[in-house]
Amino acid sequence: MSSKKNVLIIAVAAIAVAVLSWSAWNWYRLACTPSAQTYSKLLEQIPATHPGRGHSDYPGNPVADIPKSYAMVLAAELNRLRAGELPERDKAFIKTAGDWLLDHCDEDRDGVIGWGLPFAWDAYGDGTTNPANRSYTITTGIVINALLDWVDYDFAAPRERIVATVSRALVPYLNGRFTSPSGLFSYSLDANDLRYDCFNPAVYLAGQMQRVSHYVADRKLQTKMRHASDRVMSVLLTHKKTDPNGAWYWSYSVQEATVPNDLPHAAYIIEGIRNYMAFGGTRSQSFDWEAVYGHLQSFSSKDYSRWYAFPVFNGIDKDRPPRLYDLGMALYLLSRCDALPERAKSLASTIWKPLRPGIRSLFADGIELLSLSQ
Repeated sequence: MSSKKNVLIIAVAAIAVAVLSWSAWNWYRLACTPSAQTYSKLLEQIPATHPGRGHSDYPGNPVADIPKSYAMVLAAELNRLRAGELPERDKAFIKTAGDWLLDHCDEDRDGVIGWGLPFAWDAYGDGTTNPANRSYTITTGIVINALLDWVDYDFAAPRERIVATVSRALVPYLNGRFTSPSGLFSYSLDANDLRYDCFNPAVYLAGQMQRVSHYVADRKLQTKMRHASDRVMSVLLTHKKTDPNGAWYWSYSVQEATVPNDLPHAAYIIEGIRNYMAFGGTRSQSFDWEAVYGHLQSFSSKDYSRWYAFPVFNGIDKDRPPRLYDLGMALYLLSRCDALPERAKSLASTIWKPLRPGIRSLFADGIELLSLSQ
């Protein structure tokens, strides 16, 4: 796959996730495979002044500014920029989305930098509700990734402000206060969630923390970041499981040891490990990358034409199709990590192909493509 086309698919995957967080747009208007025109049509659905604002995929579908969506738009446009497909004069989305994330890094005004949800949410369904704008570890990780991409790919990015902001966002995870019983980063920066040992957000953030350590000048802070990310990866290695094909995988949490991650959460773990290894984490040699990445195969048929919400070997909801967000995460990984394009092209065609007559694309909470596997 050519570098430019590879980047385009990554960008389309990210932008599609953002678009579908807001509205059940008519996908019949898109081409069967990703193209510059496909991307432009998706981009047209995004409000230029608030590219992360829209209907959320949470109960009640409130219209709100969602930090994760701003981050997805920013990352997608930066992918297009680094591929040479975005003229300098057309960087409005990059600046608007990036500036919003920097300007809204402490929405609950508690002095702690981080990003979360603009409404209250009972994250674990345990009767404890986290207040609006409480920072969630996975959201903070995704935002940090996009902001660092801004530094890497746009010479006009406010580098000093970005590095200072993301460094401050990681401080709460360095002092031990927001650490789960097993030693993972906590699910959120709320006391309600400290008892849960959830792998995917901790590992994703650990990968970004390892990355951030290469941007900070303070050697003591750099060392703290690397030690903290090493600790999370050590916990992860302790709880490794092996699927029937020999690939490595993890349960959703230590407490839910028999429940494997669904597609997007498994992808978060894979991406976290990839970044940790790419930026020289001390425990990198303890990971078998082919085994880690190989787990993605557990979510698809052998010809990659059909994808599933959960690993097929487990039997959980075996006929449940994945959400489009889930497929976007898979497409991102395939486009970035596969040496050959077959799987990415097959998945892209599956996402964009028209469904057979009489079958409509139905969305639950704005983004769930219920009939994709038909």
